[in-house]
Amino acid sequence: MYPPNTILDIAPGEIFVHRNVANLVPENDSNSGAVLQYAVEVLKVERIIVCGHYHCGGVQAALPGNGTGHISRWLQDLKDLYRNHAHKIDQRDSDEERENLLAELNVREQVKRIARSEIVRKSWESSDRPILQGLIYDLRGAMLRKVVGHEPRRE
Repeated sequence: MYPPNTILDIAPGEIFVHRNVANLVPENDSNSGAVLQYAVEVLKVERIIVCGHYHCGGVQAALPGNGTGHISRWLQDLKDLYRNHAHKIDQRDSDEERENLLAELNVREQVKRIARSEIVRKSWESSDRPILQGLIYDLRGAMLRKVVGHEPRRE
């Protein structure tokens, strides 16, 4: 995977990065929660980006018949996402198209999870940050595209 500052064309140190297999943000994961809290409450980031990529090994491992052991347990939420959208995913013509769609759906789901988090909701009560974005990176074509955006809602 390319360094995020290279993909985004920014200087080193201008971005705070957290990585894990398949870009998951499990609701009960203390590591992801700590990173989110630090980014929002301490660093006061303006934007949170969930950036997935096509040809993701984690996405491939979440498809039926793949992944065992620790990776299988880690990917359970992604496997559930596949099951919830199998009717749409399985209609795709090729394995690559199925994997790409699941990668996109995963980015959307992780952005929704971050938006539902207490940390982000609390920040939105007092400010207009962070703005959430979901992006997909195409490793083959070096293309980055927006999949979803989510900004604070004022009620």
